[in-house]
Amino acid sequence: MPRTASKISARTAGNGHAKQRGKPAAAPAYQSPLMKLLYELTEMSYSAAKKLTIYSLAATESFAKGVIEMQRWASDWAKDTPVAPLLEEQQNIAREFVEQSVDVARRLWLLQLEREEEVTERAEEEMVQLARAQA
Repeated sequence: MPRTASKISARTAGNGHAKQRGKPAAAPAYQSPLMKLLYELTEMSYSAAKKLTIYSLAATESFAKGVIEMQRWASDWAKDTPVAPLLEEQQNIAREFVEQSVDVARRLWLLQLEREEEVTERAEEEMVQLARAQA
């Protein structure tokens, strides 16, 4: 069963804001309006990239399964021939390959999200410390 991006993994950043994977985080209270704007723009683009990734994985999986189904339909002529078991096995292998490939892609993407959250938390901590030092 593939994992989804909406699985919640609670984390607390050094600035006291709770982070949850797949859920938007509350914007930290930056003193500078420029920092706040930069944070909001980054969150919007990050959210759009996550949605695009989810959509492209689903679309790719759907397309590949459609191709396999079309191949099955195109090989219906061979169902009463000695070649039928070979074609069925080929389609089963292709179906398993697609499912496993999509599953691996989703798992790698979720792993990347976890790493990006850690990097984001460290960057936020550094930006808050820098903003405090400038104030």
